Amino acid sequence: MSLTVPEEEISDKWLWQQEINDTVDVFEIPKHTTLVFGVFYLDKFEINVIEKVNKLYCELEKLFLPWNQYYPWNRLNGVNIRVVKRNDIPPFVFGTVVVEDNAEQEESLMLGLLRRFSESSGNQIFIKICDTDGDFVLVSCSDFIPDEYEYPIGNNRHWIHEGEFKFIPSYFKNKRGLRCKEALEFLKESYFKCVKIPAITNHIEKHLLNEFPIKYLRQLKWLSANISNNKHRNIIKQNPKLAGILLKNFIDQRLSLNAVTISSKPSDDGSLLKILASDNHTRLLTLFLSNHSELLKFDQSTLVGTILSISLQDLLDNSILKAEEFGSQLTSTLGQALFNDHQVTEPIEFNTVNAIDEGYATGQEFANEKLTSNLNSFLSKMNDSIDGVNNKGNHLPEFDDEDSVDEDERARQYFKAENVEINEDDFFEYFLTEGLKLNKEELDNYRSDRFDNCDTAPQFPEKRGKMGKNREEEEEEEMLHELETLLRSTKSSTNVEEIEELIKSMQVDGAVNGPLQTMLRNFDS
Repeated sequence: MSLTVPEEEISDKWLWQQEINDTVDVFEIPKHTTLVFGVFYLDKFEINVIEKVNKLYCELEKLFLPWNQYYPWNRLNGVNIRVVKRNDIPPFVFGTVVVEDNAEQEESLMLGLLRRFSESSGNQIFIKICDTDGDFVLVSCSDFIPDEYEYPIGNNRHWIHEGEFKFIPSYFKNKRGLRCKEALEFLKESYFKCVKIPAITNHIEKHLLNEFPIKYLRQLKWLSANISNNKHRNIIKQNPKLAGILLKNFIDQRLSLNAVTISSKPSDDGSLLKILASDNHTRLLTLFLSNHSELLKFDQSTLVGTILSISLQDLLDNSILKAEEFGSQLTSTLGQALFNDHQVTEPIEFNTVNAIDEGYATGQEFANEKLTSNLNSFLSKMNDSIDGVNNKGNHLPEFDDEDSVDEDERARQYFKAENVEINEDDFFEYFLTEGLKLNKEELDNYRSDRFDNCDTAPQFPEKRGKMGKNREEEEEEEMLHELETLLRSTKSSTNVEEIEELIKSMQVDGAVNGPLQTMLRNFDS
């Protein structure tokens, strides 16, 4: 028995961004945030377009099959596609995914899948992707959009073509966005005039498609569940992607465990299942358990199985899940299915999550890994910048590690010869924005001492402007103090050592010294 969630059919009009003066009927707005995409075959010399579109439909159905069978989508159903035929525009394949509150993860995954499909589909294939809230790709790249493509001029100009992110040029129907017929006509007649914006492409590659698809597969974990109800166990076994919607429903509906009996010992009757869930959903479960310490005395797999069973029954009772018969029993896993379909180069093995790990629930482990990664990236960028000075191809001489004083002197001489200066203020700004990934608003707040809109305002020592320190020195001390506070929040010995290595490597004329070292000594103590 296969389970699905009955969903309203999303109109293909949501594929197109509306003009400013267009009115939107609030009663037509989808209840849940939904990703939509259109795959078009545009060739002015092709006569039988519908045949090409039907072929595209079959190829896309094959691409999405293992994901729809095994991936734990937030809203269960996964990717729905259909062929749309209209009188005013060419036929195309229209697809939807209800992403709801797991949009960041699932939209990036879909973007990667469609980009990969575009790479091997030929220059007649054009793909548009957005969601019912707008063009989420451009929203994520808002800092890099040139003025001539700012909203609403950029509407319906962004497309995926031959595996690349391209724009219909702004001079075509300038000073406004494009209507769907205008965009499709331009692509059919003059697609070779489309332009690429490197800053946007780089941002997408780095933040949305980095390590695709492995990055998104690593966000999945096995949950061990001991389910005593035979009916529920068989349903979950036949529907291996149920974990997301079951965990989310249990938390959202605040379902109770009071009326059930839970064993404190693991069962060995063969009722143990492993079910795949995303990090976002398993953290919901872990957070729930960390707030109900009275449940920690029970066997973990039995507790998880009871939660899944209660949630499943609730969804069935309220007709949120609909049962459908299918032909064959699913016997594989997501990792193996993707390998068999040649979407990954080797079978993916997933880790088993400890649902009672409070550090996992708060994301502290993830935060530490992210900080370490950011610092490593920062160090790499600094080295690249130094290596590329004046593009002369010069390299630092091999230094003897046994004499650190001699190393410092050689470094000073090298930077002096190359006329390299590292401004302290610029270094701090670069460290905060690139190393710790603070946004511009937070950085401005640190500079101006305005923390009204922050959740917590750091407490600085009393200012001593009248004791001989100018405003610039005071601001520097405040920034150092706040940086120390930020580092304390994700304290780990590895992080501190990496920062100390950074400071040591930067101790040359014009580089930072003194204050930041003092801060690190305080932090490490």
